[in-house]
Amino acid sequence: MATAMAVCEICDEDFDTEDHKPMCLTCGHTYCVSCITSLSTVHGAKSCPKCRKKIRKPTNELLVNYSLIPSKNKACKQKKKTESKPLCSQHDRQLDYLCVSCIKFVCFTCTRGIHGEHKIEVVNNLLQNADADSKAKIQSAIVEKIKRLKKNLQVSQTLISDIIQLRADVDEWNDFLEDQIRSTKSDLMAWNALASSVGKKNSVECEEILQRLTSEPSENKLPEIKRQLSRILRNVTPTV
Repeated sequence: MATAMAVCEICDEDFDTEDHKPMCLTCGHTYCVSCITSLSTVHGAKSCPKCRKKIRKPTNELLVNYSLIPSKNKACKQKKKTESKPLCSQHDRQLDYLCVSCIKFVCFTCTRGIHGEHKIEVVNNLLQNADADSKAKIQSAIVEKIKRLKKNLQVSQTLISDIIQLRADVDEWNDFLEDQIRSTKSDLMAWNALASSVGKKNSVECEEILQRLTSEPSENKLPEIKRQLSRILRNVTPTV
């Protein structure tokens, strides 16, 4: 069976018998007395932060929800459970709300700050209480995410194709270099054998070895391979 939270959802403070006494609103939601007192008044009345229903009674006439005032053991357990949830990076509070305008989880302080003019929905009651416009906006955000993921997939597939082609070019250049190394090693062995002897035939072979030594490949593919790699890396621009 689910248990009610022993902390105020507005200030995230544990309920107690003093400044954070849990007061039950006429709509059934509970917040601490300090937060209810500090709620802003619109058109002469305060509204529940969660369901936005008008608070019909003054704070001092609201019922105290004594069942939410925990003992020390319950308070410790509740605190550990709360700490396991992700918190707002700016205000260190629970992300209990969704800014529909930004499609972003926000805390209660955010809803009164930079998201104050945005459309806000309570996460727990989103499906039940959100209007058609909010649901349509969330659906649109999901569709846009699918589009971004498909675009990233296309970039990834192009990258794979480019890498495969580049690998083929690198392998070809690698084979050429290995052949050159083997050939040059053979020339070295031949040179060592011929350099100490004298003869017309030997002189011709020595000249051939020297010609191969001083010759360079007709095409150095390494710069082109580097250019291809740079181009591939420049094209990797994932859409977030």
